[in-house]
Amino acid sequence: MSLPRDTERDPHADALLTSALSEANAVAAAVGVALHECLENVRRHAGVLAADVTVLSEGDTTSVIVVDEGAGFDPALVSEDRLGLRDTVHEALRIVGGQATVWSGVGRGTSVLLSVPVGSVLGPVRQ
Repeated sequence: MSLPRDTERDPHADALLTSALSEANAVAAAVGVALHECLENVRRHAGVLAADVTVLSEGDTTSVIVVDEGAGFDPALVSEDRLGLRDTVHEALRIVGGQATVWSGVGRGTSVLLSVPVGSVLGPVRQ
């Protein structure tokens, strides 16, 4: 569908759309980076060949849950030189206003919840 020739585009609306798309792309990229790192951690450390990934959206939040039934670990004992979760997952999400929560225990597998706000991306819906 195209605009009639005599209809001018609203530069303010164009700027809002461009900003919203940039923000949406940033959120999608952050979730992609964080999810990739979680799956890399499963591959490298869990000792299993698969993980469950679930995507949920409720209200203004989209969440991705990664669960493996692998070796697990004690989060309190992760050394400072292990940067994957801290510097990649947590930081990627923090930049876009999201967060990651990790549950794990030795011999109990690992679950990671990635949550990002998405409702603010397009702003309030006008009626």
